[in-house]
Amino acid sequence: MLPKKGFGFFPLILSIWVMATNNTTSSGSFDPHYVSIILLVLGLILVAVEASTPGYFIIIPGTIFIILGVFGLIAPAMFLSLYTPIIVIVALLASTAFTIKFYQILAGKPEPTITPTTNSMIGKEGIVIKETDPDDPTKGRVRVSGEDWAATSDEPLPPGTKVVVVGGEGVHLRVKKK
Repeated sequence: MLPKKGFGFFPLILSIWVMATNNTTSSGSFDPHYVSIILLVLGLILVAVEASTPGYFIIIPGTIFIILGVFGLIAPAMFLSLYTPIIVIVALLASTAFTIKFYQILAGKPEPTITPTTNSMIGKEGIVIKETDPDDPTKGRVRVSGEDWAATSDEPLPPGTKVVVVGGEGVHLRVKKK
């Protein structure tokens, strides 16, 4: 599984570009076609990884690598110029905006949370988790539908007693023994 933190793709792009344009090595500079093919393959791998495990946003550097690879194959003389960082920035902004919009559409609108009210709990069954006190609705606690509620009853009910909700006021339920 891939880590959620960044991989340092932009230093990688920069180092490949510097190696491609640097003439100080003993064998001269890299052939732009080879660098373009490396970037293209690396970009396709990143896009494939993103497609198989979405959510890591590695499609952004993958897209940039593909764009640079195609650019290097089409115009190798310009690939070794100062236009390459400008293309990287434009591709970065465009692919980032597209990816964020795509994931927003893919995720859809969030469902509004529905908070249960005491009236919606009437008739539901639960269990006492802290003894109820007829005189103090804040002392007793019941668990109804997986949620803990402050509760009161007409008679003291010990923990473990099965109850049914008969009413409520505010955030306090009124329960009776089942």
